[in-house]
Amino acid sequence: MPFLQVVLYDSADSSAQPRANTWDSVAKAAAHDVELVAAVSILRRIIGNDWKGWVENRPLATLFGMSFQGGPPEWVRLCRLICHLDNTRGIEALVRSDLGSSAWNEYVAAVMALEFCGRFAASGRLVEFIETADHESPADAFVDVEQRRIRVEFKALHEAEFLENWNDLTQWVATQMSEQGADNGIDVWCYPCALENREALLADLLAVRNARRPQMLELPSGTGRARYTGLNVMGWDYPKKQRPDLERLLGKLTTRWWRKFRNADRPGLLVVRTSMLFGASFAGIEARAQEIALALTSALPSIPGASAVVIYDDPFWPPIPATNRAVAGARLCTGTIDGSARVVLLVANGQATFPLASEELELLAEPRMIW
Repeated sequence: MPFLQVVLYDSADSSAQPRANTWDSVAKAAAHDVELVAAVSILRRIIGNDWKGWVENRPLATLFGMSFQGGPPEWVRLCRLICHLDNTRGIEALVRSDLGSSAWNEYVAAVMALEFCGRFAASGRLVEFIETADHESPADAFVDVEQRRIRVEFKALHEAEFLENWNDLTQWVATQMSEQGADNGIDVWCYPCALENREALLADLLAVRNARRPQMLELPSGTGRARYTGLNVMGWDYPKKQRPDLERLLGKLTTRWWRKFRNADRPGLLVVRTSMLFGASFAGIEARAQEIALALTSALPSIPGASAVVIYDDPFWPPIPATNRAVAGARLCTGTIDGSARVVLLVANGQATFPLASEELELLAEPRMIW
């Protein structure tokens, strides 16, 4: 039975994590790193002194000072990209509204836009963020990829909404167990009533942990079943299942996302951040990419305004080898950026109204990939 595994990643320098909730105290916490001090100053200027991120535990606030796989602190990484876009129309709205948002999906969309557009701007390409008449998020952009302007739409394949309550439960349980000195070495099968009986669930899980019994046990509170594994990770299984990621991607592409491309007057690129390409090992990437490429190749002709789709993952994996190869008519690239592994799959639409030229494809995926 598949599990959602919850793993907590530590900062490369945990002392960099601020304990206070004001801009001044955070600037003081950053004093050990000149570039981090500058990042605090930049974000404070753009987002404003009245930002509630520290009090509300917003995504941007939680990542202050944190770095992954030896890369730069996350605020430093983001501000390097922001600086490349300093004179770009819409950049301050993107940072203030989306990067500083309390909504995780808006924060992720802003990071995607900064990563893609910031690197194209650094290479001398013109970038302009789009703010639509109906005040949608400005996290989409016009980008001069080669010799013409392309509309780029950024989407992330987020978890289904019903998982939000379960994620809150798992984080609460993990925090409570840590505060009580218990390790996370438990697998849990939840029943629906676990959401309304978290205190009882926690008490039962602590008892399972203390008993250290590897056999599956029915929890006395009736909130589920559990077993002790001794591993430093909690495995969770929920009573309601999310549809497979590829099925969800195709569903969104053909029902909601296609609207962005229905009145195309220029090439359109859809950039999707997901966790579909990485599996349990590096060896499975190519097979997974082939499955996705074949599915998208079949779906894209019905959306002629979409010139291509880029799927990418940036998991917290150590660096992986740089490769570039054709897979099922698409282009698969692997490598490392900002200290973390990356996989990119580019699927072009051969029946697009505005097909991408080979020079443009080369800049979106190796051999001349910019972002």
